[in-house]
Amino acid sequence: MSKIPDDNSPSVEKEFDFAVEKEPPSNFWKLVVSAFMFIYVASVVIWCFDDIPFKKELSPLSHWINIADGGVQYWGLFSPDVRYVIYHETALVSYKDGTMKLYEFPRMQKLSHWEKFKHEKLRKLFGDNIPWPGYESFLPNIAQFLAASNQDPKNQPAMVTMIFNSTKNPKPDPDHWNYRDNLPFHNEKFVQFLYSVRENDFVNDKSNSTPDAHKQSNLRVLEAK
Repeated sequence: MSKIPDDNSPSVEKEFDFAVEKEPPSNFWKLVVSAFMFIYVASVVIWCFDDIPFKKELSPLSHWINIADGGVQYWGLFSPDVRYVIYHETALVSYKDGTMKLYEFPRMQKLSHWEKFKHEKLRKLFGDNIPWPGYESFLPNIAQFLAASNQDPKNQPAMVTMIFNSTKNPKPDPDHWNYRDNLPFHNEKFVQFLYSVRENDFVNDKSNSTPDAHKQSNLRVLEAK
């Protein structure tokens, strides 16, 4: 076997000439890249600030920058504290004649894999957002929607009560494991929000005045199972 390399074998001289040499970026592009990096970092830092006057003044400017560059991602999965409760949300729709109707917000553990995939946004909304402090301003709108989607011209809803159902997460015990499909019942009840229904909460347009018109929303796709 010949040890003489053929013409296609690599050599140091050939490798030096293999890659195309590029000219260094111009000062203009250096300025553009530096400006982008500065604006990105500055907008993320502003977004990470607590709710203080400084943030509120700059939020109108940084908000659209964060939307454009994807800087609104929140990586606080394990911060500041890991949740120590398991929970779900329900609502009682009370009618004028005293009867009640129970509504259960989406619970992922009760859904099939396909339903979980379709309704992941509902889990985010009703699991990670609405039950916790900081989202109280959205509760009246949800209560209004529940009242409108359960309206009955002969017996209209009078009150919507949103309830937080929870229990403490079992401690990890190798001798007594609590598996996901056999977790403790959520027996602690906390009234999160009371809403007295008003007449103008119901749709006046005849074409949309029936409960079926409201059931088209994703909020009504998942009923209690």
